[in-house]
Amino acid sequence: MSYLPAITQETTAPEPDRTERAAKTAVVTLVQTFISLAVGLVSVPILVKSLGRETYGVWLLLGQVISYLSLVDFGNASIAKLKLASPGGEDERDVKQEVLTTTLLGALVTTPLVAIAGVAITAGLANRYADNNVSVGSIIVAAGLLVAAFLAMRFTSLPTFALFGANMEYRSVFGRMLITTVNSLVDIVAALCGFGMAGLACNRLLAQVALGLNLQRAAKRYVPWYGFTRFDWSKLGPLLKQNSFCLFAQWGHTLVETIDILVVGLAVGAEAVPVYTITAALPRLMFMLFNQAMSGANAGLVGLYASGDKQRFQFIRTQQEIVTLACLAIVGAVTLAVNRGFVSLWVGPDYYGGGLLTALAVGWYFSVITSRHYCNALSAALDFNRMAKVQLAAGILGLAAGVVGGRFAGIPGAVGGLLAVRVVANLLNAWRLDDLLAISSWDHITALRVPFAVAIGSCATGWGIGQLLDPNGWIVTGCIGATVMAAVGAAAWFIGVPAAVKNDLAARLARLARFFPWIGRPFAA
Repeated sequence: MSYLPAITQETTAPEPDRTERAAKTAVVTLVQTFISLAVGLVSVPILVKSLGRETYGVWLLLGQVISYLSLVDFGNASIAKLKLASPGGEDERDVKQEVLTTTLLGALVTTPLVAIAGVAITAGLANRYADNNVSVGSIIVAAGLLVAAFLAMRFTSLPTFALFGANMEYRSVFGRMLITTVNSLVDIVAALCGFGMAGLACNRLLAQVALGLNLQRAAKRYVPWYGFTRFDWSKLGPLLKQNSFCLFAQWGHTLVETIDILVVGLAVGAEAVPVYTITAALPRLMFMLFNQAMSGANAGLVGLYASGDKQRFQFIRTQQEIVTLACLAIVGAVTLAVNRGFVSLWVGPDYYGGGLLTALAVGWYFSVITSRHYCNALSAALDFNRMAKVQLAAGILGLAAGVVGGRFAGIPGAVGGLLAVRVVANLLNAWRLDDLLAISSWDHITALRVPFAVAIGSCATGWGIGQLLDPNGWIVTGCIGATVMAAVGAAAWFIGVPAAVKNDLAARLARLARFFPWIGRPFAA
């Protein structure tokens, strides 16, 4: 979370400082994500039943593979987010409008390249996965609409960048919440009406357009410097050059974060994808909620490193790691204890992949969240080169290890191969951060040893409970889950966490009492 002073603005009423705005963004984004995921939990069984296992697996694969279009998107890399999150000085409005305008120009110029790549991906998907159950035409139509939604997303990201840079993302949350909720409900209607993948993909495109209009309205209303100037073609070359370095760093990161479903689909088959995604649904949803709550710190890290406050930067980094380990303890223990009953009651026992796959899924999503923290920190330090090499190597090696593991050991082998490569990559990124911050890697690891041991012990306890627990219904599942979560949460918070970290985190929660009294009140004392 940022500790920079608020940006001077020409307003009659004082604006909340950046720390407060970051906290608001984290809280309201968490609420919005929770509602979206809750509606998604309702829709998945309906989609599985309406589409069928193989078609649903192809639908999941389409979404993941289309996301790889970001690998050729030189015109809209996140370098703009970093620039907009940095203090702009007296000429802030002009500087940041120039960044937005040049980014818009880059997106326009590179759209044909991205569209051509989308056509190639669509053709490849149709050739690879079409069979008697899934027609070529349905894949082409669905993939084409998803490509169009991706192209629309490139332009809706501009107001998102502005809101991020001003720590004002919370201003658009109500519209996002409404759009994502309606989108999930329309998915259910489309599936029940037999519109298939084409109907779902069309819904994605419409939702992206609506989301863009909502973000545009919020940015124009709440970000004082938001706007565009005349195109300056001389700025395009430097932008694309900067984006190329940033994008190179994102290649491996994108491969790492969105490779699991692809590897399972390639190594085992499309029909195995629903089993994996449904078995891994609980840790994925819980880790996603946690990541949304932590995302408010990202913009502030940029300013901290730029101002030279590396000590505070390292302190917040350690906080993130300790809280992430606490999340691992809670998510891991609960998932391993209740996942069999949860999946059986939610979708059906045929979609439960077993205790080993559940444990691997917990490890995989924990590694992804850890990777996000490290890459956000390295991006804040503008250290793209080293991170790019590590992430790209991890993406390529992870793909190979996952496919080989899947050939020999099915879904667990595929996820196990991915996880092994990811652990090594995270260690390399952590060591690089230690070098940049001039701290001892050994001292850093030592500070995390007790929280890490508590997290692993909690997961082991959850595994043991899970092996003994039969799916006797929602009451048993809920009671066991709540008990394990409460016990693990208390242990992870009080055992081995440095007093300075606990005090600082408690102070942050207490500050929320100024604008979210129902959250801050328990911590005010």
